[in-house]
Amino acid sequence: MTGKRKKIDWGDVWDRTWKTFIQGFFGSGVVLTPAMIVNAKDAKDLWVSVICPVLIGGVAGGICALWNTARDYFSKKKEK
Repeated sequence: MTGKRKKIDWGDVWDRTWKTFIQGFFGSGVVLTPAMIVNAKDAKDLWVSVICPVLIGGVAGGICALWNTARDYFSKKKEK
């Protein structure tokens, strides 16, 4: 190893991660939220119907961030 650090385009990683979060949030929200609201028995159930799509979007965004960071790191490593 030469001691040089690999530069990752964090703007690109953030852009792709944000898009994946939005896709996961709306993809799960459109399906889960109406079904959970209709079946809600109290305020706690309504709160869960809001949190589930956010968590699903967050997990999807996190996976995307890790994947994109690794992809950028290894693609730059191959170039040298």
